[in-house]
Amino acid sequence: MTVDVFISHHTDTCLHIVEAIVNKLEREGLRCWYAPRNTEGPYADSITRAIRSCKIFLLILNRQSSESVHVLNELDTVTKRLAAGEAVSLIPFLVSNEDISLDAQYYLGRFNWIDATTPPMYKWIDELTARIIRLINNPSAAPEDMPVYRNTAQRQGYQLIEKIPQPADLFVGREELLLEISKRFSAGDRILFLEGIGGIGKTELAKQYAAQNRFNYDRIVFITYLSSLRDLVCDQTAIEIAGLSQRPEETTDQFFIRKLQALRMLLTDRSLIIIDNYGVDTDPDFSAFVQGQHRVLITTRNVHPAYPSIKIGPISDPDVMLRLFALYYGEDIAEEDLPDIREVLRLIENHTYTAELLARQMEASFMTGKELLNILEQGRLANGLSETITGRRGNATAFEHIKAVFTVNQLSNEEMQVMREMALMGPSGLPALRFKEWANLPTFDLVNGLIHRSWIRKGDSRRISLHPLVQEVVREVLRPDAENCHEFLYRFCTYLYQAWYRPYTENLLIKDAVLSVAQYLQPFDISHACMWASLPNFLWQVGEFDASIHYQSILFDACLATLGEASMITGFIAKSLAGCYFNSGRIQESVPWYERGLQCMLAAGGPETEDLAMAYEKVARCATWEFCQDFAKAENNFEKALAIRKRLIEKLEAGENPGWLEACLQYDMRHAKIRMGETYMEMGRMYQAMGEYHKAWDYADQYGQLQDSRSRSNMAYSLYDKGVCHYHLGLAARVDGNEPQAEEEFSSALQCLTEALDINMQMRGSLAIDTLENQELIADTLAAMRRYPEAANAYTAALSMAEKLFGEDHPRAEQIKQKMDFS
Repeated sequence: MTVDVFISHHTDTCLHIVEAIVNKLEREGLRCWYAPRNTEGPYADSITRAIRSCKIFLLILNRQSSESVHVLNELDTVTKRLAAGEAVSLIPFLVSNEDISLDAQYYLGRFNWIDATTPPMYKWIDELTARIIRLINNPSAAPEDMPVYRNTAQRQGYQLIEKIPQPADLFVGREELLLEISKRFSAGDRILFLEGIGGIGKTELAKQYAAQNRFNYDRIVFITYLSSLRDLVCDQTAIEIAGLSQRPEETTDQFFIRKLQALRMLLTDRSLIIIDNYGVDTDPDFSAFVQGQHRVLITTRNVHPAYPSIKIGPISDPDVMLRLFALYYGEDIAEEDLPDIREVLRLIENHTYTAELLARQMEASFMTGKELLNILEQGRLANGLSETITGRRGNATAFEHIKAVFTVNQLSNEEMQVMREMALMGPSGLPALRFKEWANLPTFDLVNGLIHRSWIRKGDSRRISLHPLVQEVVREVLRPDAENCHEFLYRFCTYLYQAWYRPYTENLLIKDAVLSVAQYLQPFDISHACMWASLPNFLWQVGEFDASIHYQSILFDACLATLGEASMITGFIAKSLAGCYFNSGRIQESVPWYERGLQCMLAAGGPETEDLAMAYEKVARCATWEFCQDFAKAENNFEKALAIRKRLIEKLEAGENPGWLEACLQYDMRHAKIRMGETYMEMGRMYQAMGEYHKAWDYADQYGQLQDSRSRSNMAYSLYDKGVCHYHLGLAARVDGNEPQAEEEFSSALQCLTEALDINMQMRGSLAIDTLENQELIADTLAAMRRYPEAANAYTAALSMAEKLFGEDHPRAEQIKQKMDFS
């Protein structure tokens, strides 16, 4: 382990400052270590190893850290290095005017401190960053005299997260190909294609190369090609660069360009990118993606004559194939079965994945070699022709091999349904627990049986998936669709509908599966339109803003063409499309769609529903925004929404259920009250815009009272809005000269905002607008209370969030910096 900067600190009081410093340093390409982010294994051992390898020991110094036993132990470790004459620098960074313990003074007495107690804090962090860069560039020079040298590539590179694939335990017969890959790269080939038919072992070869050459590279990233390189780069779960995320105002194309630039700057000649399953002849962004010094290894079923390639064919040695078959079979092949198994392998042209499938079926079904051979002959595999790699259609023989095995294999109806549902999920798969839930399986027995026979693959992090060839076969043979997978898709869409109530990290785990279902099902069957609406609504919650708008637009066009403008469903989808625009940050573009949704519903006529109430509410919300502000229109539409919802609650109390178009959930009293609360929330925000904070607080409180423990994100809204009201009431009290009242309001604001932030950090994450606004208002409140050291800490956290979301020079970041100068 090599560490540039080890950061010692008191977590409860200094973590925001640490994260802001690390954000700056890692933008410069420096490797930082701090707890708890970087601890691995035994805590004390992890810290000790980091201190012993660091070049700079940075102490964030305040009273709490000076009294911390852990910090003092860390100081003791680094001072022993200094006493031994090792090359390490110690920098104390003072962030508080409180007294420092005598123990800490003992260790730090002879070192020059950076006094960061005079605001603004961000200037001291900039000074600290410059000093550390000077020391890293030239450790022997006097820190104050060294010019700042910035490696531009590293400065924009952030930190690329390594993703090393897990190779299989079984690997034989390809050793010479591993050597060939190494020779090609050593000879100067920088881009190398592994070309071969599907299921011939290309992916496993690439994984084995990565595993066996791990220490020849500083970074290895294994990614699976799904739709395009542009989508792959923008996918934070595929290529992850710490500290870099899509800004709310950025389009996917803009983010792609910015992230690709960052990726190029980070990758060196000791970096390896593996692109698996590159199933296209060309990608418009391929040249831009591979530009640089790094090595690129690509598995593909297509021919790319302009680039160096290695043809991956069947294993030619029949004895090696027999050994491979026996390994998958799990035991030695009986002598009497050997001739039949050799004939089986000849019939499948030594296709490795088919051999694996057959060995697993033979073992699971207690078949003899002759019985297996008879089944294959029934499947007419003997007529298969030798295959050449000529694009995806050259994949026919491999596809037919798998198709024949699948067709004649005796899967139960239950197993076929599992395969049908798995085929919807896409090649990257999903968490096994989620599939079990959506498929309504009592146990994993069916799945484990299919894993045992290699129909389903078990991957890292308890994920399951289908081999791309198997997915193609199942889609052709079993034809999964909205009818034969209806119950599965209903539970799937219900889970998506409830995404708002789950932490962001949980939702990311199924993002690829959702994209796969959306792609596969289009053009959407509008008989399930209201259920499909949950797909795009989920996508904006995981940052797939363009995809969200794209799929909701397709659904709207289908509804408009089939049902016309005067339709409740068309109006519902129009309103949902407005929500996709709104939550993508394209707020003004959402307004006409909200209006259109309401007009469609009104033109449809029919009884009052929750959907109509929400349409009134959304149009009212639009009228509170500055660019189309009309408070009279807003109040009128809010009152209509409230009146409808009150009448709906009365019907529920009388035993009548009017229902709604949200296909994934039953309309009941709980949902009716939550939706009533949402109108109160929006009305509260209207009164905030009008400056009537007492009224605004009352509505925010009513909204909160109608939530329950499952509505944590909604509770954060209620708490935040109440905090906003308390803050502004405190400012008004101060203007009136009522300082005790002002302090009481500020204290109440701080309590509400802190509770809201805890929820937002868990549910939305640190890189979300809601969290940033919450953090910034906490800082505003602390500053108003004249608790400047705490305010500086809170502003530092907000600044770090803003810079990651918008960029260092964005006006939002500059706005926070201006607030940090308390003079």
